[in-house]
Amino acid sequence: MMELTPWLSIEKSIPEEMREVIVFDEDKGVFIGHYFQSANSFIRTVDGARLSGAKYWMPIPELP
Repeated sequence: MMELTPWLSIEKSIPEEMREVIVFDEDKGVFIGHYFQSANSFIRTVDGARLSGAKYWMPIPELP
């Protein structure tokens, strides 16, 4: 069975810039996105919307 990486608080760490990750936004839900340093926020990959309520992130697991 695959072990999942736990959610990481954005208060303690952020992913490297432009790396796609799974992001939990407390207002909008769970999305694939990336951290954009110059905006100091996470951006949804699907439509480029800023996730202003992002609280946690995790790496995307490897495919089986």
